Parts: sequence; structure tokens; C-alpha cells
Amino acid sequence: MKRHELLPTEANLIQTYIDDPINRDEYINDLVSFLSVVEGGYSLAIDSQWGSGKTFFVKQVKMVIDSLNPQTTFASEKSGKKVSDKWTSMHSKDNSAIPPMITTYYDAWEHDDEDDPLLSIIYEIMKESYCIDGIPNKHNWTKILSEILTALANCHVTNLVEALDGEDLFLKNKANEDLRETISSFLKSLLPENGNKLVVFIDELDRCSPVYAIKLLERIKHYLDNDSVVFVFSINRIELQKTIRKFYGEDFDACRYLDRFFDRSIGLPSVDLSAYCKKVGVMENDNLRQTTCRVFMDQANLSLRASTKYLEVAKAAAFEITDGNKAVEIRTKLFDKGTARLLAYSVIVPIALGLKMINTNDYQDFITGKNDLWLERIVFSDELFVLVFQYLMDGESPINSRDDIPDDQAKSKIKELYDAIFVYKYDDWHNRRVRIGSVTIDRSVKAEIIEAVDQVSKYTNLYQ
Repeated sequence: MKRHELLPTEANLIQTYIDDPINRDEYINDLVSFLSVVEGGYSLAIDSQWGSGKTFFVKQVKMVIDSLNPQTTFASEKSGKKVSDKWTSMHSKDNSAIPPMITTYYDAWEHDDEDDPLLSIIYEIMKESYCIDGIPNKHNWTKILSEILTALANCHVTNLVEALDGEDLFLKNKANEDLRETISSFLKSLLPENGNKLVVFIDELDRCSPVYAIKLLERIKHYLDNDSVVFVFSINRIELQKTIRKFYGEDFDACRYLDRFFDRSIGLPSVDLSAYCKKVGVMENDNLRQTTCRVFMDQANLSLRASTKYLEVAKAAAFEITDGNKAVEIRTKLFDKGTARLLAYSVIVPIALGLKMINTNDYQDFITGKNDLWLERIVFSDELFVLVFQYLMDGESPINSRDDIPDDQAKSKIKELYDAIFVYKYDDWHNRRVRIGSVTIDRSVKAEIIEAVDQVSKYTNLYQ
């Protein structure tokens, strides 16, 4: 089965910037322009929920900056030229030129098992800057790393009593000063003729252990607070605050603590989820099931990553009866020409799958007949109302809009459908079916829905 998540590979980063299927290019360009004029010694936080595409976004920002710096290898490549041409085309009415900047991407989570993040940050800066022409004394970089490592070892005073009982405290201060000077000199050496500032993107900090996350923030504040460096942190601020409280205690003011490190905090703009899902291949048309999925994603506020996963399982769970070549044939063989199964697999199953992903308590209440609010909420959407109620009404008059049915009558019909599936007992021969409009429900419908959600239905196709 193909994995549909849009991973931040170079090819995906480039093509998504060229095509802009989720309408983020303008925001990418605005941030590039902002970073080009903001003064060094600045720290920016991009705050958004997990799975919203922060990593993809910051890597695209970095990619655009690299494409506009003629000293980078990427700018001279064909792919880099495509990116810079797209930038120029979007700035044809103004001056598209920006001062060259050097960039580094640092995945904090990837380094979470290290004792000290400072050395690896400097190493990543060196690694990404090594291919830039014109930077002097690259042959000394190994020596610089060794000096930093030695200075860090001298800075670590684990016993305050011992430090105060001799020269250790003063040696520590001397080591701190030497370390700051070493790092400052190195950073200054990167920029002449190669860029007006260094932009360091720190990603995945909110996934790190409390000790590492705090140490990284403190190291940056103490040793990398430099007039030539701008830091861009991509974070989930709520989760990062939880991480900090795990270290300092639940009563600690984590919000004010973070304000020490971030000069400004911005969010990510909303995206066109339908366009994104079509781009990654999990939504190809607008049938009833996919419309239900789209409505659920919007109302549940699913992230990009969660939306992709949700659409993958929803498609697999109901493929044979909603999307496959035999879908119409399967439905028409059933006693009500498949109307009940069509609603079950195209509306009820997507809702149940979504609830199971976001809140297991809501899911249990939904499938055990305790709460029909999600069904009402989804069906009452503008996209689904007419599509669903054309089956639930008796057919005396066509349903063309929500105005054709009073709200109380519509809610009553939704309740009938929900109760017929999840509440009614079907305890004898005379009570074995419930008819609602053109839909006929029996005891098997609920069982089929549960099987579909569990991915064991006869209509499930795990290869989709």
C-alpha cells in the first residue's frame, strides 16, 4: 500500500513550491523577505500544531533562500534555478533581489540523545556552509570543533561547593568567555562576501526530552546570540510549554519563560485540505464518501498529516462499495438497491473512523447509540445536506436545498437513521427492518459498519 504523506524530499519541496497546491507560496515568500531585512540577534517562532506541515514549510523557506544566494551550490543547479525563477515571477512588479543569506537546518529531535546541543549545532552550520565558495580557513574547522568540545568540558561544573572552594569557578568563567569568542569568530568568518546573515532553522524542539530542549534554548541564548544570526524555531508552543513544565514543575510559568527566547511568534496559514489531498493521491473525485471525509476533516480541524492518514484508511475501508469498479453492482444486488449500504459506508463509516482517530470516547458513544451529534453535525453541512436527505425523505417532493425541509423535521430524520443503526434491537421477525425514506435498515448494518472501521469488511481493500 502506497504511503501518501507528502514527505519533505527535495523533489517534493521544489515541485510543491512550483505548483503551490496548498496556497502557501505567498506566505513562504513573505517570510523570506522578512528574514532578509530583520536584523541579526533575532529569534522567530513559527507556532502550529503537530502535523500541520511546519517541517515542510521551513524547509521550503530555506530552499528559496538558498536558491537566491549565488554562492550556494543549489543556486547553480537546474532545480535551484527553477525555484529562483518562481520567486522572480511572483515579484515581477517589485525588486525581487534580496541580500544573500546562509542557512542551516537543525533537527533537534534527531540530536536528542546527545549530551550537549551546542557542538552539533555548530557542526551542522559547518556542514551546510562547507560547499559555499569564498569562506576562508575551512581547514581550521575541525580544530574549532575540538576547541568547542574542550571548552564545554571545562564549563561543566557539577558541584558548586567544589567550584567555590578553589579556582574552578574562575576557570569556568574563563572557559565561557573563550567559548563565546571562538564561536563568535567562526560565525563572523562565514559571512563576508557570502551573505548578510546566517539563518538557522531549529525544528522538532517540542518533541525533545525536557533536559535537551531546555539546554538547547539556553545554549543558543548564551553562546549564539549574535548580531549576524537569526534563529527560526518551528514549534508547537503548547507542547513545548508542557515539556518545560516537566522539567521545572507544573506551576512554572512556561509561557513567560519562552518569551525570553522568542522575539516574535507567528502561526502557519490554513491550507486547502482538498487540494493537498488530491496532490498526494488520496482524494480523486467528489463522491459521497469523499465529500463526507472532507466535511469531517474541516469540522474536526484535522492537520495535514492526520488528514492524509484519515483519508487513507477511509478509502481502504469502503473502497469496494464506494470507489471500486464493482461498487454499483454490489449496491444494486442488495434488497434496497444498496441505499442503506451507500449511506453506511459513505457517511457513517467515515464519521466513525474519524472519531476513532481523534477521540476514542466519542467513538464509543457514537457506535453504542449514546450520541448522534456528530452525525447531525456532518449531515447538516452545506455539502452533504441535499445528498443525504434525498434518500431519507419519502420522495413526495424533490430536495434541492436546506430550505425544503424544516430543521426539526430534518433532525428527527437523522435521529431515526441513527437509532435504526445503533439503538434499535430488531428482536423478532416482525421487527427485523426499519424503513426511512428509501433506506431500509436491519441488524446487519451496524455489524458491517464496525467491521469496516476495523478494516475487516468484505468491502475493504487494503491495497487502496
